[in-house]
Amino acid sequence: MRQRNRNPVGATAGRSGLRELLAAGVLALALASGADRGEAYRLLDNGAADRVVASENAIRWSPEVWAPGSTLSWQVADAPQWGTIFGSRRGIESAVAEGLSKWSDIETADIRWSVSGSGGPAVSTWTRDSSNQVFFNSSGPDFESGAGLWFERDPSGRAWNISECDVGAPGFWINQFGAFDPDSAVGTAALELGNWFAYCLGLDLSATMPWSETLRQYDDEDLSRSVFHLSPWQREQDRRIAASLLRPRSGWLSTVGSVAGTLVSDGEPVSYAHVWAFRANGGSEVSQPVGAFSDRLGAFTIEGLTPGDYVLWAHPIDAWNHRLGAVGASTGVKDAILTHPVRVTGGGVARGNRIEMQGDR
Repeated sequence: MRQRNRNPVGATAGRSGLRELLAAGVLALALASGADRGEAYRLLDNGAADRVVASENAIRWSPEVWAPGSTLSWQVADAPQWGTIFGSRRGIESAVAEGLSKWSDIETADIRWSVSGSGGPAVSTWTRDSSNQVFFNSSGPDFESGAGLWFERDPSGRAWNISECDVGAPGFWINQFGAFDPDSAVGTAALELGNWFAYCLGLDLSATMPWSETLRQYDDEDLSRSVFHLSPWQREQDRRIAASLLRPRSGWLSTVGSVAGTLVSDGEPVSYAHVWAFRANGGSEVSQPVGAFSDRLGAFTIEGLTPGDYVLWAHPIDAWNHRLGAVGASTGVKDAILTHPVRVTGGGVARGNRIEMQGDR
Protein backbone atom coordinates (compact mmCIF):
# COMPACT_ATOMS: atom_id res chain seq x y z
CA MET A 1 0.00 0.00 0.00
CA ARG A 2 1.16 3.53 -0.63
CA GLN A 3 2.35 5.42 2.44
CA ARG A 4 1.00 8.92 2.77
CA ASN A 5 4.02 10.46 4.44
CA ARG A 6 3.35 14.05 5.44
CA ASN A 7 6.82 14.95 6.64
CA PRO A 8 7.39 18.62 5.81
CA VAL A 9 10.06 18.06 3.17
CA GLY A 10 9.50 20.03 0.03
CA ALA A 11 9.05 23.48 -1.35
CA THR A 12 10.08 25.18 1.88
CA ALA A 13 13.11 22.98 2.54
CA GLY A 14 16.66 23.34 1.22
CA ARG A 15 16.04 26.46 -0.81
CA SER A 16 19.41 27.53 -2.08
CA GLY A 17 19.72 29.95 -4.96
CA LEU A 18 21.31 27.23 -7.06
CA ARG A 19 18.45 24.82 -6.48
CA GLU A 20 15.84 27.45 -7.26
CA LEU A 21 17.62 28.26 -10.50
CA LEU A 22 17.82 24.57 -11.32
CA ALA A 23 14.11 24.03 -10.76
CA ALA A 24 13.12 27.20 -12.58
CA GLY A 25 15.40 26.31 -15.48
CA VAL A 26 13.99 22.81 -15.82
CA LEU A 27 10.42 24.10 -15.69
CA ALA A 28 11.16 26.84 -18.25
CA LEU A 29 12.66 24.30 -20.62
CA ALA A 30 9.72 21.99 -20.09
CA LEU A 31 7.21 24.70 -20.87
CA ALA A 32 9.20 25.77 -23.90
CA SER A 33 9.25 22.19 -25.14
CA GLY A 34 5.47 22.07 -25.05
CA ALA A 35 5.02 19.65 -22.16
CA ASP A 36 1.42 18.50 -22.24
CA ARG A 37 -0.48 19.75 -19.18
CA GLY A 38 -3.44 17.58 -19.99
CA GLU A 39 -2.89 13.89 -19.45
CA ALA A 40 -0.76 11.31 -17.72
CA TYR A 41 -1.07 7.59 -17.52
CA ARG A 42 -3.74 6.07 -15.34
CA LEU A 43 -4.27 2.43 -14.48
CA LEU A 44 -7.60 0.72 -14.01
CA ASP A 45 -8.56 0.44 -10.34
CA ASN A 46 -8.90 -3.07 -8.92
CA GLY A 47 -11.02 -2.19 -5.91
CA ALA A 48 -8.68 0.26 -4.19
CA ALA A 49 -11.62 2.64 -3.69
CA ASP A 50 -9.96 5.59 -5.37
CA ARG A 51 -9.83 7.05 -8.85
CA VAL A 52 -6.03 7.12 -8.92
CA VAL A 53 -4.04 4.01 -8.05
CA ALA A 54 -0.43 2.86 -8.10
CA SER A 55 0.50 -0.21 -10.12
CA GLU A 56 0.13 -2.49 -7.07
CA ASN A 57 -3.63 -1.83 -7.13
CA ALA A 58 -4.12 -1.98 -10.89
CA ILE A 59 -6.29 -4.54 -12.63
CA ARG A 60 -4.34 -7.00 -14.81
CA TRP A 61 -4.86 -9.94 -17.11
CA SER A 62 -5.55 -13.32 -15.59
CA PRO A 63 -2.26 -15.25 -15.66
CA GLU A 64 -4.27 -18.31 -16.72
CA VAL A 65 -5.30 -16.46 -19.88
CA TRP A 66 -2.18 -14.42 -20.62
CA ALA A 67 0.76 -15.53 -18.53
CA PRO A 68 4.11 -13.67 -18.49
CA GLY A 69 6.14 -14.69 -21.51
CA SER A 70 3.14 -16.06 -23.41
CA THR A 71 1.42 -14.67 -26.51
CA LEU A 72 -2.18 -13.43 -26.57
CA SER A 73 -3.93 -14.32 -29.82
CA TRP A 74 -6.30 -12.02 -31.70
CA GLN A 75 -8.81 -12.78 -34.44
CA VAL A 76 -10.55 -10.58 -36.98
CA ALA A 77 -14.27 -11.38 -37.16
CA ASP A 78 -15.78 -11.88 -40.58
CA ALA A 79 -17.47 -8.78 -42.03
CA PRO A 80 -18.09 -7.71 -45.63
CA GLN A 81 -17.31 -4.11 -44.65
CA TRP A 82 -13.58 -4.89 -44.38
CA GLY A 83 -13.38 -5.18 -48.16
CA THR A 84 -15.27 -1.90 -48.58
CA ILE A 85 -12.93 -0.04 -46.25
CA PHE A 86 -9.56 -1.60 -47.03
CA GLY A 87 -10.00 -3.13 -50.44
CA SER A 88 -9.43 -6.63 -49.09
CA ARG A 89 -9.55 -8.66 -45.90
CA ARG A 90 -5.78 -8.43 -45.70
CA GLY A 91 -6.05 -4.70 -44.99
CA ILE A 92 -7.78 -5.07 -41.64
CA GLU A 93 -5.35 -7.81 -40.60
CA SER A 94 -2.45 -5.45 -41.38
CA ALA A 95 -4.11 -2.62 -39.43
CA VAL A 96 -4.64 -4.87 -36.39
CA ALA A 97 -1.05 -6.14 -36.52
CA GLU A 98 0.30 -2.59 -36.78
CA GLY A 99 -1.91 -1.39 -33.91
CA LEU A 100 -0.75 -4.25 -31.70
CA SER A 101 2.88 -3.54 -32.54
CA LYS A 102 2.63 -0.06 -30.98
CA TRP A 103 2.59 -1.91 -27.65
CA SER A 104 4.56 -5.08 -28.36
CA ASP A 105 7.49 -2.94 -29.56
CA ILE A 106 7.98 -1.43 -26.06
CA GLU A 107 11.33 -2.85 -25.06
CA THR A 108 10.72 -2.60 -21.30
CA ALA A 109 7.37 -4.44 -21.42
CA ASP A 110 6.45 -8.10 -21.81
CA ILE A 111 3.65 -7.60 -24.32
CA ARG A 112 3.38 -10.43 -26.81
CA TRP A 113 0.28 -10.66 -28.93
CA SER A 114 -0.37 -11.67 -32.51
CA VAL A 115 -3.08 -11.83 -35.15
CA SER A 116 -4.10 -15.41 -35.83
CA GLY A 117 -5.90 -14.32 -38.98
CA SER A 118 -9.45 -13.69 -40.10
CA GLY A 119 -12.28 -16.11 -40.12
CA GLY A 120 -13.52 -15.50 -36.61
CA PRO A 121 -17.28 -15.73 -35.95
CA ALA A 122 -19.26 -13.02 -37.72
CA VAL A 123 -20.13 -11.05 -34.59
CA SER A 124 -21.32 -7.44 -34.66
CA THR A 125 -21.25 -6.56 -30.98
CA TRP A 126 -19.22 -7.25 -27.84
CA THR A 127 -19.67 -10.93 -27.06
CA ARG A 128 -18.04 -13.10 -24.43
CA ASP A 129 -16.72 -16.16 -26.25
CA SER A 130 -13.21 -16.73 -24.81
CA SER A 131 -11.55 -15.11 -27.81
CA ASN A 132 -10.13 -11.65 -28.40
CA GLN A 133 -11.66 -10.21 -31.52
CA VAL A 134 -11.67 -7.13 -33.68
CA PHE A 135 -15.11 -6.83 -35.26
CA PHE A 136 -17.06 -4.35 -37.35
CA ASN A 137 -19.78 -2.84 -35.19
CA SER A 138 -22.71 -2.81 -37.56
CA SER A 139 -25.34 -3.24 -34.84
CA GLY A 140 -24.91 0.07 -32.97
CA PRO A 141 -24.67 3.78 -33.72
CA ASP A 142 -21.86 4.89 -36.00
CA PHE A 143 -19.96 6.44 -33.11
CA GLU A 144 -20.10 3.33 -30.91
CA SER A 145 -16.58 1.96 -30.93
CA GLY A 146 -13.71 1.13 -28.67
CA ALA A 147 -12.62 -1.70 -26.39
CA GLY A 148 -14.78 -3.99 -24.28
CA LEU A 149 -13.18 -5.89 -21.41
CA TRP A 150 -14.47 -8.99 -19.66
CA PHE A 151 -13.49 -9.76 -16.09
CA GLU A 152 -13.33 -12.78 -13.83
CA ARG A 153 -12.52 -13.29 -10.17
CA ASP A 154 -8.97 -14.25 -9.27
CA PRO A 155 -8.55 -17.39 -7.13
CA SER A 156 -8.53 -15.33 -3.92
CA GLY A 157 -11.95 -13.93 -4.73
CA ARG A 158 -10.82 -10.45 -3.67
CA ALA A 159 -9.89 -8.93 -7.02
CA TRP A 160 -10.82 -8.94 -10.68
CA ASN A 161 -8.69 -10.12 -13.58
CA ILE A 162 -9.11 -9.36 -17.26
CA SER A 163 -10.08 -12.50 -19.15
CA GLU A 164 -11.01 -11.23 -22.60
CA CYS A 165 -10.99 -8.08 -24.71
CA ASP A 166 -12.95 -7.27 -27.88
CA VAL A 167 -12.45 -4.21 -30.04
CA GLY A 168 -15.29 -2.81 -32.14
CA ALA A 169 -14.54 -0.76 -35.24
CA PRO A 170 -17.10 2.02 -35.86
CA GLY A 171 -19.52 2.16 -38.73
CA PHE A 172 -18.30 5.63 -39.69
CA TRP A 173 -15.02 4.11 -40.89
CA ILE A 174 -16.79 3.42 -44.19
CA ASN A 175 -17.35 7.14 -44.80
CA GLN A 176 -14.22 8.30 -42.98
CA PHE A 177 -11.92 6.21 -45.15
CA GLY A 178 -13.91 6.64 -48.34
CA ALA A 179 -11.45 9.11 -49.81
CA PHE A 180 -8.38 7.15 -48.65
CA ASP A 181 -6.35 4.72 -50.66
CA PRO A 182 -6.13 1.30 -48.94
CA ASP A 183 -2.64 1.92 -47.54
CA SER A 184 -3.70 5.21 -45.93
CA ALA A 185 -6.81 3.54 -44.53
CA VAL A 186 -4.66 0.84 -42.94
CA GLY A 187 -2.35 3.40 -41.31
CA THR A 188 -5.19 5.51 -39.92
CA ALA A 189 -7.08 2.46 -38.66
CA ALA A 190 -3.91 1.13 -37.02
CA LEU A 191 -3.54 4.37 -35.06
CA GLU A 192 -7.08 4.16 -33.70
CA LEU A 193 -6.81 0.44 -33.00
CA GLY A 194 -3.54 0.98 -31.16
CA ASN A 195 -5.28 3.45 -28.85
CA TRP A 196 -8.13 1.04 -28.18
CA PHE A 197 -5.67 -1.73 -27.41
CA ALA A 198 -4.47 0.45 -24.52
CA TYR A 199 -7.68 -0.39 -22.67
CA CYS A 200 -7.11 -4.05 -23.46
CA LEU A 201 -3.85 -3.76 -21.53
CA GLY A 202 -5.53 -2.03 -18.58
CA LEU A 203 -4.71 1.64 -19.22
CA ASP A 204 -7.28 4.36 -18.69
CA LEU A 205 -7.73 7.80 -20.16
CA SER A 206 -7.01 10.48 -17.61
CA ALA A 207 -10.24 12.32 -18.33
CA THR A 208 -12.52 9.32 -17.86
CA MET A 209 -13.91 7.74 -14.75
CA PRO A 210 -12.25 4.47 -13.80
CA TRP A 211 -14.26 1.38 -13.16
CA SER A 212 -13.81 0.76 -9.44
CA GLU A 213 -17.29 1.85 -8.41
CA THR A 214 -18.96 -0.19 -11.14
CA LEU A 215 -16.83 -3.22 -10.35
CA ARG A 216 -17.80 -3.07 -6.71
CA GLN A 217 -21.46 -3.25 -7.68
CA TYR A 218 -20.75 -6.77 -8.90
CA ASP A 219 -18.74 -7.95 -5.91
CA ASP A 220 -21.40 -10.46 -4.87
CA GLU A 221 -21.94 -11.91 -8.32
CA ASP A 222 -20.02 -14.53 -10.24
CA LEU A 223 -20.90 -13.09 -13.62
CA SER A 224 -18.26 -11.23 -15.56
CA ARG A 225 -19.00 -7.92 -17.13
CA SER A 226 -17.80 -5.73 -19.96
CA VAL A 227 -17.09 -2.01 -20.05
CA PHE A 228 -16.67 0.17 -23.11
CA HIS A 229 -14.57 3.24 -23.67
CA LEU A 230 -13.51 5.43 -26.52
CA SER A 231 -9.83 5.59 -27.39
CA PRO A 232 -7.28 7.11 -25.02
CA TRP A 233 -4.77 9.68 -26.15
CA GLN A 234 -1.68 9.55 -24.01
CA ARG A 235 1.85 10.88 -24.23
CA GLU A 236 4.34 8.38 -25.62
CA GLN A 237 6.57 8.37 -22.54
CA ASP A 238 3.68 7.91 -20.13
CA ARG A 239 2.03 5.10 -22.03
CA ARG A 240 5.31 3.21 -22.42
CA ILE A 241 5.91 3.35 -18.68
CA ALA A 242 2.31 2.48 -17.84
CA ALA A 243 2.36 -0.56 -20.13
CA SER A 244 5.66 -1.66 -18.60
CA LEU A 245 4.26 -1.33 -15.08
CA LEU A 246 1.36 -3.61 -15.99
CA ARG A 247 3.47 -6.18 -17.84
CA PRO A 248 7.11 -5.55 -16.94
CA ARG A 249 9.88 -7.25 -18.84
CA SER A 250 11.94 -9.50 -16.59
CA GLY A 251 14.32 -7.43 -14.45
CA TRP A 252 13.00 -4.01 -15.52
CA LEU A 253 11.39 -3.08 -12.21
CA SER A 254 14.71 -3.37 -10.39
CA THR A 255 16.24 -0.79 -12.74
CA VAL A 256 13.65 1.95 -12.14
CA GLY A 257 12.34 3.76 -9.07
CA SER A 258 9.43 5.88 -7.89
CA VAL A 259 8.70 9.22 -6.27
CA ALA A 260 5.92 9.46 -3.69
CA GLY A 261 4.55 12.35 -1.70
CA THR A 262 1.59 14.59 -1.02
CA LEU A 263 0.08 17.80 -2.36
CA VAL A 264 -1.36 20.20 0.21
CA SER A 265 -2.82 23.70 0.25
CA ASP A 266 -3.51 25.56 3.50
CA GLY A 267 -3.17 22.27 5.34
CA GLU A 268 -5.76 20.50 3.16
CA PRO A 269 -5.02 17.77 0.59
CA VAL A 270 -5.01 18.72 -3.09
CA SER A 271 -7.09 16.01 -4.74
CA TYR A 272 -6.67 14.75 -8.30
CA ALA A 273 -4.03 17.25 -9.37
CA HIS A 274 -1.36 16.58 -11.95
CA VAL A 275 2.27 15.98 -10.94
CA TRP A 276 5.20 15.83 -13.37
CA ALA A 277 8.69 14.47 -12.71
CA PHE A 278 11.37 16.18 -14.83
CA ARG A 279 14.95 14.99 -15.06
CA ALA A 280 17.10 17.63 -13.36
CA ASN A 281 20.15 17.14 -15.53
CA GLY A 282 19.15 19.70 -18.13
CA GLY A 283 19.64 17.13 -20.88
CA SER A 284 17.40 15.96 -23.67
CA GLU A 285 15.15 14.03 -21.28
CA VAL A 286 13.69 17.29 -20.00
CA SER A 287 11.14 17.14 -22.83
CA GLN A 288 10.00 13.68 -21.71
CA PRO A 289 8.65 14.08 -18.16
CA VAL A 290 6.56 11.39 -16.52
CA GLY A 291 3.16 12.42 -15.20
CA ALA A 292 0.73 11.06 -12.62
CA PHE A 293 -2.21 12.29 -10.54
CA SER A 294 -2.65 12.76 -6.83
CA ASP A 295 -5.42 10.68 -5.27
CA ARG A 296 -8.39 11.78 -3.17
CA LEU A 297 -6.15 12.43 -0.14
CA GLY A 298 -3.52 14.32 -2.13
CA ALA A 299 -1.03 11.42 -2.22
CA PHE A 300 0.82 10.73 -5.46
CA THR A 301 3.21 8.10 -6.77
CA ILE A 302 5.14 8.50 -10.02
CA GLU A 303 6.56 5.14 -11.05
CA GLY A 304 8.94 3.81 -13.67
CA LEU A 305 11.58 6.55 -13.36
CA THR A 306 15.16 5.86 -14.42
CA PRO A 307 17.65 6.58 -11.60
CA GLY A 308 18.71 10.20 -11.23
CA ASP A 309 17.64 13.56 -9.83
CA TYR A 310 14.16 14.89 -10.55
CA VAL A 311 12.30 18.16 -10.12
CA LEU A 312 8.56 17.88 -9.42
CA TRP A 313 5.97 20.23 -10.85
CA ALA A 314 2.33 20.12 -9.67
CA HIS A 315 -0.67 21.88 -11.17
CA PRO A 316 -4.45 21.54 -11.01
CA ILE A 317 -6.24 19.60 -13.71
CA ASP A 318 -7.39 21.44 -16.79
CA ALA A 319 -11.01 22.44 -17.24
CA TRP A 320 -11.68 19.75 -19.87
CA ASN A 321 -11.07 17.02 -17.28
CA HIS A 322 -14.65 17.23 -16.14
CA ARG A 323 -14.77 13.67 -14.83
CA LEU A 324 -12.19 14.24 -12.13
CA GLY A 325 -13.57 17.73 -11.56
CA ALA A 326 -16.99 16.26 -10.86
CA VAL A 327 -15.65 14.05 -8.07
CA GLY A 328 -13.88 16.72 -6.06
CA ALA A 329 -10.66 17.61 -7.86
CA SER A 330 -8.93 20.61 -6.28
CA THR A 331 -8.96 23.34 -8.91
CA GLY A 332 -8.49 26.54 -6.88
CA VAL A 333 -4.73 26.22 -6.50
CA LYS A 334 -1.70 27.53 -8.35
CA ASP A 335 1.15 25.59 -9.93
CA ALA A 336 4.01 24.74 -7.57
CA ILE A 337 7.53 23.38 -7.92
CA LEU A 338 9.41 21.19 -5.50
CA THR A 339 12.64 23.13 -5.64
CA HIS A 340 14.76 20.55 -3.95
CA PRO A 341 15.68 17.81 -6.45
CA VAL A 342 14.56 14.30 -5.58
CA ARG A 343 17.02 11.42 -5.95
CA VAL A 344 15.56 8.25 -7.52
CA THR A 345 17.36 4.93 -7.21
CA GLY A 346 16.71 1.65 -8.98
CA GLY A 347 14.14 -0.43 -7.13
CA GLY A 348 13.58 2.30 -4.53
CA VAL A 349 10.81 4.75 -3.61
CA ALA A 350 11.74 8.35 -2.72
CA ARG A 351 9.05 9.11 -0.15
CA GLY A 352 8.00 12.09 1.94
CA ASN A 353 7.93 14.74 -0.80
CA ARG A 354 5.45 17.39 0.26
CA ILE A 355 4.49 20.11 -2.21
CA GLU A 356 2.70 23.19 -0.92
CA MET A 357 0.29 24.73 -3.45
CA GLN A 358 -1.03 28.23 -2.78
CA GLY A 359 -4.66 29.09 -3.26
CA ASP A 360 -5.49 30.75 -6.57
CA ARG A 361 -6.99 34.01 -5.38
